[in-house]
Amino acid sequence: MKWPLTNLDLVLKRIFRYLVKIYLGQYLEEYSQDKLSYGFSYGSGSAENIVFNIEALNAKSEEYKLPVEFLSCTIDFMSICVPWLNFATKNSVVEVKGLKIIVQPKERPDAAEKEDQKLKLCTQCCHAAQAKLKQKQ
Repeated sequence: MKWPLTNLDLVLKRIFRYLVKIYLGQYLEEYSQDKLSYGFSYGSGSAENIVFNIEALNAKSEEYKLPVEFLSCTIDFMSICVPWLNFATKNSVVEVKGLKIIVQPKERPDAAEKEDQKLKLCTQCCHAAQAKLKQKQ
């Protein structure tokens, strides 16, 4: 029995949404499957107005020991094109428009300690220099 194209289309749409949810869902805030469009016969999919989950991004930032924390991250439009029939010989293309990332330097507890050590070392150098000057006089 052959499936009508509409049923196959619905199955492919569900697969696409499932893959997006599994691989990107934890990073997306307000994930809505209605924001996704697809064209599996062409190997393409797209999404608009993507808002990222800041807590998930900051968790990855900690994991990779990045010196910044994320405050905001959005994408106006993203599309992906995968040449299913020529996957091994043609390139896949991801297009991102309107990427906006706001980060700030991460405050590290050890940074204050290092600054204190530098200040102490500088103070010690100044005292040593003063002592040498007094010896010469």
